[in-house]
Amino acid sequence: MKLRLVTLLLVSATFGSVNSVLAERLSVPEARTQMKDAWNKVRTLSATSLQRNVKDIRAADVSTTLLGTYFLMKKDGKVLIRQDISVTSSLDFKEHDITTTTASDSTTIGDGTYQYSVSTVESGTEVTKYKQSPMLCIGGLASMQLFFERYEIRRLADSTYEGQDVFIFEAIARTKRPRRAVVTISKKYGILLKRDSYDNEGTLRSSLMYDDIKINGDIDPKKFVFVPPPGVPIQDMSKK
Repeated sequence: MKLRLVTLLLVSATFGSVNSVLAERLSVPEARTQMKDAWNKVRTLSATSLQRNVKDIRAADVSTTLLGTYFLMKKDGKVLIRQDISVTSSLDFKEHDITTTTASDSTTIGDGTYQYSVSTVESGTEVTKYKQSPMLCIGGLASMQLFFERYEIRRLADSTYEGQDVFIFEAIARTKRPRRAVVTISKKYGILLKRDSYDNEGTLRSSLMYDDIKINGDIDPKKFVFVPPPGVPIQDMSKK
């Protein structure tokens, strides 16, 4: 009798676990539907962004900080985007007491079809034209498509972040050497608020967050008009 009872408990636990996993998987499409509905409420968006990356190479540790502003406007069925970023990188050599630091600035403007990136470094200014990437947009399902295609997604328990109700997803890359990311998305507006990426050993390697978020405020449309720097050729990569 005891053996039979134990067997029944094990079977029950197993099926309970399976049902939990299935429910969890089904909850991802449900969350995506809610994100789509929330994103439809957004007409304009402005925010500040902060990203920190850390990379351990054989000879040195490389750390990069990207501090910027982000603007978005929906117009005529297109998503217009402007992103201004200041980048600071430091190279800390492990076997020598030497640290080198470099700085650069970049502006990316997307007109809904193409995006233009202007990068200014010590050597000069470069301008590059691309097809506008969905990943340039921090809201809506189009921007998340590659995320859902490249990663095995698991929806974690809903939570709050900076006073907002949020979805939290855990993502494992679909590669032989998986990497893990934890993504926080606003329930109210369907936009990315935070993303932490970890390497194969579980070390945090990249952290991106958006702050000072303003939804449906007034933004000057001229922000999304690309004006090429005089005398600088445009490298056209849009056909590649």
